[in-house]
Amino acid sequence: MCGRRTGNLNPNSNQAKGDILEQLTCIWRGVKNLNIENDNYRSPIDHSRDPELGIIQTRGRVINRKWWSIPVEYEHGKEFDNLVFYCVDKDFRNIIRIYIIPRKEIESRNSVSITNDSLPRWYDEYRVNEEIVKKVNKIFHSII
Repeated sequence: MCGRRTGNLNPNSNQAKGDILEQLTCIWRGVKNLNIENDNYRSPIDHSRDPELGIIQTRGRVINRKWWSIPVEYEHGKEFDNLVFYCVDKDFRNIIRIYIIPRKEIESRNSVSITNDSLPRWYDEYRVNEEIVKKVNKIFHSII
């Protein structure tokens, strides 16, 4: 049995952090975690359908210097409508930014790198407003 099923995941591992962020999406968006419900952590679909966003894929990263970067090329071909991307501080204590990026943007890239500066970028239109980030941070704090 794997660490997820036995509760023996290292809390600093990428798997544990990913599980927390998936749980965060479930609570925030009011969707089910299909990995837990189906007892299948390799399922291509992580969440039940969101009435507004459709099928959601959750990703997140801890800041690395002045940016958050995720490879998305292995998301190509997966079934989802929007990717929720959490930008987390270096200590995994606060959500700094959230982006809801449509699949068409993910499919056209191999990676997504979000900088911590104020220059205009392609992803700015997908950034979630600060009031929602504050609300999501309260949920995040209750989980961690």
